[in-house]
Amino acid sequence: MNQESLLAVAPVVEVERKIRPRGSEAPKRSASLPKTKLLKLLLWLGRTCHQLTGRHVLLYGFLGELYAARKFRIELHKDPHREGSDGRLGNQLVEIKTIAPRDEKRKVRVKKTGNFGLLAIVSIDADFKIEAKLIRRRSLRKSAGNHFSVYWDDFPSDYDEIAGS
Repeated sequence: MNQESLLAVAPVVEVERKIRPRGSEAPKRSASLPKTKLLKLLLWLGRTCHQLTGRHVLLYGFLGELYAARKFRIELHKDPHREGSDGRLGNQLVEIKTIAPRDEKRKVRVKKTGNFGLLAIVSIDADFKIEAKLIRRRSLRKSAGNHFSVYWDDFPSDYDEIAGS
């Protein structure tokens, strides 16, 4: 890693130190972290790594989960490896999928066997702008195979309707 790269990562180390004091355990997933600052930091990190190396980092799924949780008030499961869903919105289970800047097609694949009633799709574009949609499972098109293929442009967000009920 060259000096310029180290200087670019320095703010990340500083924020990490503030979020998790030395000697403490990693924060639990449900811990109250400064999520807005963390989201901005992760977006900055993704953009900076791409600018410096031409490669994308593998943090977009995590970033998508944090963004969807904040935007839609989803309570993420304490166990990040739980099968079938990533969190809850009220009494409904939510699966969260992210479209990364490197993805040429704006689509996600979701296992049909997943235990979820709502699908949150987060899109991070090539300019690192981020947006999200919340879609009811029953709105997903029936198809052959084990996965739903969900294209970003094919669905409006159901969030306003869901939040109003």
